[in-house]
Amino acid sequence: MTSHAINGAGAPLPQAKTLLIHIIDHMAKTKPQALYAEFPISPVTYDEGFRKVTYKDFANTINGIAWCLHNNLGVGKELETLAYIGPNNLIYPSLIFGAAKAGYKVLLLSPRNSVAAQLDLIKVTKCKTFITSGRPLPSVTAILAAAGSALQTLELPIIETLLTTPSTHYPYGKTFDEVCDEPLLVMHTSGSTGFPKPISWTNGFCAAYATSLSLSPPTGFESVDKMYEGNRIFVMFPPFHAAYIAHVIVNGISFQSSVILPLQAAIPSAQSLSGALKNNKIDVAFVVPSILEEISKSPELLKHISTNLDTVVYSGGDLPLGCGNIVASRVKLINFYGTTEGASLPLISSIEETTRKDWKYLHIHPSAGVEFRPYNDTVYELFIVREKNFEIHQQIFKTFPGLQEYQTRDLFVPHSSKPNRWSHYGRSDDIIVLVNGEKTYPVLTEQHILSSHRVISGVIVAGSQRFQTSLLLEVTSKDELTSARKLDLVKAIWPSIEEANATCPTHARIARSHILFVPSDRPMIRTPKGTIMRAASLAQYKEELDALYGTADQTSIESSTTLIPHVDPHNFDNLISYLKNTISTLTGLTFDGEDNFFTNGMDSLQALMFIRNLKRVFNLPQLVVNDIYSNPSLISLARVLQHSLKEGKDLGPLLIAEEARVKNIEHLLAEYCGLIDGIPPLEYSPVSSPRIKSGSILLTGSTGGLGSYILQRLLTTATTAHIYCLNRSTDSKSLQIERNRTRDLLTEFPKDRVTFLSADLSKSKLGLGDEIYNGLLKNVTRIIHNTWPVNFHINLSSYHPHLLGVVNLAKFASEALRSPSLLYISSVSAVSSFTSGDSSVSRIPEAIIHDASASEPMGYGESKYLSERILDYASKKIKLQVNIARVGQISGPIRGPSVWSRDEWFPSLIISSSFVGAVPDSLGLDLDRIDWIPVDALSEILIELCQIPQHDREINGAKVFNLLNPYHEEWENLLPTVIEVLSSGSTAETEIEKISFESWIKKVEGTADQQAFHSMEDDNTKKTHFNRLVELNPAVKLTHFYRAEEIKKEGKKWETGRAQMQSEKLRNLRKIENIWLEKWIKTWVNNNSNKA
Repeated sequence: MTSHAINGAGAPLPQAKTLLIHIIDHMAKTKPQALYAEFPISPVTYDEGFRKVTYKDFANTINGIAWCLHNNLGVGKELETLAYIGPNNLIYPSLIFGAAKAGYKVLLLSPRNSVAAQLDLIKVTKCKTFITSGRPLPSVTAILAAAGSALQTLELPIIETLLTTPSTHYPYGKTFDEVCDEPLLVMHTSGSTGFPKPISWTNGFCAAYATSLSLSPPTGFESVDKMYEGNRIFVMFPPFHAAYIAHVIVNGISFQSSVILPLQAAIPSAQSLSGALKNNKIDVAFVVPSILEEISKSPELLKHISTNLDTVVYSGGDLPLGCGNIVASRVKLINFYGTTEGASLPLISSIEETTRKDWKYLHIHPSAGVEFRPYNDTVYELFIVREKNFEIHQQIFKTFPGLQEYQTRDLFVPHSSKPNRWSHYGRSDDIIVLVNGEKTYPVLTEQHILSSHRVISGVIVAGSQRFQTSLLLEVTSKDELTSARKLDLVKAIWPSIEEANATCPTHARIARSHILFVPSDRPMIRTPKGTIMRAASLAQYKEELDALYGTADQTSIESSTTLIPHVDPHNFDNLISYLKNTISTLTGLTFDGEDNFFTNGMDSLQALMFIRNLKRVFNLPQLVVNDIYSNPSLISLARVLQHSLKEGKDLGPLLIAEEARVKNIEHLLAEYCGLIDGIPPLEYSPVSSPRIKSGSILLTGSTGGLGSYILQRLLTTATTAHIYCLNRSTDSKSLQIERNRTRDLLTEFPKDRVTFLSADLSKSKLGLGDEIYNGLLKNVTRIIHNTWPVNFHINLSSYHPHLLGVVNLAKFASEALRSPSLLYISSVSAVSSFTSGDSSVSRIPEAIIHDASASEPMGYGESKYLSERILDYASKKIKLQVNIARVGQISGPIRGPSVWSRDEWFPSLIISSSFVGAVPDSLGLDLDRIDWIPVDALSEILIELCQIPQHDREINGAKVFNLLNPYHEEWENLLPTVIEVLSSGSTAETEIEKISFESWIKKVEGTADQQAFHSMEDDNTKKTHFNRLVELNPAVKLTHFYRAEEIKKEGKKWETGRAQMQSEKLRNLRKIENIWLEKWIKTWVNNNSNKA
């Protein structure tokens, strides 16, 4: 054990090289009866008193958990991740340190996350084991059911057993220097703009944090953080929250405060705080703002709490001024500022300070290294700047070791008369923080609604300091809005609001009761450029918003769902109720009439199970899963079911009319081109710009499958001076290393060659700060826009942020100093439905196609088509050099490991063929032509297209290159290799037979039907079994795709002459060879046999 200075209580003083686990063991040895924590004996009432936990008890519990992990999982070798969700008790801190002793780290998941978000966090952190203790919470059950065999579970004894069962000491002999950079635990962000991101607190982070809170104050000031030392601290934050970890783990142990925990089976509330005060002595309470709101509205609660409590500290959200003033008038109220990434900042207060009115203002310790930089004339943004003398206590740079400064994106306003006092104003990235601490990002919702209705001229989502969000709408008409007119507008706009609701967290969704039409004589306040000024506008409508929330709070809407034992499909309401109940039973989700199944949580496996149920119940064998994808709501599905039952026909005629689809695409094209019209034209120098010998590349989506190979090729290209990788991930470098390692690609990225940036292309300046954005404007010579979500189940409106990204990249190119060219990675699906009225045109040309019906009728293909048209317009309008690479089927690589996603149509076909013992003799007229390009070869081709010399006189629209292998192979020539490899595979019991494509599809579906479920009972068992079935037979999810290919009457042919002329690699490409195919198949089959 390392040596420590000891304070009066016998604990090591917070130092930069102190491990919390050493402090615990030291206290258990030298001061075993010192109190660490207390928790209620009963999970539901404080009346039974509190259980005291000494450091001896705490250490014993930690040792017990460490031995349990040791005996069941073995000693952790690479600090493996263990996930945990449980009741709010001492298991949390005990597991964190017990896991650390045994060589593991703990991932603390919020039970409020969606299952998809939980699984993403588990995947990203490479977690293989889920820890439980006692009866699992419903959220845990859902995670385990969804994860299936991918997660093993280990049940720990309950906390009472761990406390009372003696355990031998589990040694931890590592020094601080050995484990400084190792994560002690992993939390996660709120997921306001997507899936939550994991955030690790290392041992070094915790030591730096404790050191920052023990900083000596300047003369005339005292440390606010001294409140920890020796006091009894009541922590009302959930145990997965950074504030809980800060108080219970870091500060509680470092400063010898006694931690008091709330009831584990009750939601934290003002009544809970009052109940705890009736049964225990508490010095300081740490609460969320909503609890203070409750207190401010109840004189009885305020009186009792202020009489029995010295200090209340809040964090995690904004507190309305009026509520705070009421509380501060009776009790000392402290506002803490902190983040998951960086914990809290050290605070000080003047010794001469007597007023309680300035509770909203922070005075940050001068040694914290913070800077408040002007955001506008009155508002400042908080930055934390790395300083050599302060690094020992700047824990944020343990989270982001590569940064020289951390931009918090939090905005503050200064005190009117007191220097260095700052009040939180909002977020520069427009994240709304609700009163309960939940966060949401409103811009995408606003943009979606605004772009969907021309009658709406302004949209603001509000909600700061409220329990839920609201929607402010400004209409174009200046006429007075009658109540009837407002109802009509809500009815017209509601579908787009539901679409927006489907893509945001549940706490952020807009309710009908919370829609406000702003007065026509007081429009939203805008900048000279026309941008809505959010804060100023919200201030203008404060009275109307207060009235809206007041009215809504008094309205109680009750709803009930009737379970229907029998269904009459000819009764529409009866049918809707049956569908709603069936889906709820299947998914655990509740849908209303027009709610989109897939944007609200249904996955492809659930859709497949659902369609099987409908086929059996209604005797409609012609139903396929694509019918749900095309009709993804209760109302639309009920309508087509009724029609199909009445007519006995397939559902095709009832799908969205082609004319309406084309009209929608053309309408959106006009809107996005309107955004291009607002971009100033590019000013070229009079001389031509030859092929640049050396330059800087801006690459989007470098962590993806194709992006990784493009980055690899750029790194090995001498003409590339620097590469700027723009990805959504906040730590894309680590993700790049992880993914490149699996692909056997470079994992070293020198800072002088590669810069990884977290970006949001849909936002102004690509979501980058001014300094970074301006730096890119000076340096970038080429742009490769590669990132795009590949999801064939979402509609075109879901691609709005990505289409905005195309516009913003065009704007960037027009502003950039070195007039960069833009290479856009499109897809053949953008124009694969093209048919020419000219019989002489037998191939799809390498040109922009102005027929909007040319795109594949799905959101992905339509978005790619729109992108091509937008960029072509931008090229002509503002003189950009734009090259469009229409990419066909990308296969696995020729060199290195066979990394080709098993979820794609061909790997799924091969895996299922092995499972059913048969392979199709044809893939349809289109797919029989094997014109694939290996991913590593494609990256080389794209770099050649990126380097096409630019001449300003030639710029008159985008140049298009169809990238398909000009030397195609036929499926029938590859079949013998496929059959031979599959027949010799470990999962094949007999030789693989060759059958027709139609028979193969039926065999795949039939094998699944034999394993399918014939009732809606025992869902967990069925889902686990079904997940395993789809692992072995993945093509069952894609039968609608195969069936569509099987019935095609002709195969498409593509012009590739222009692409071959510009790319030597494409000209010299070889057709797909049997040896490559053999390598890919063996990888899929061998991997799948391990899942059996």
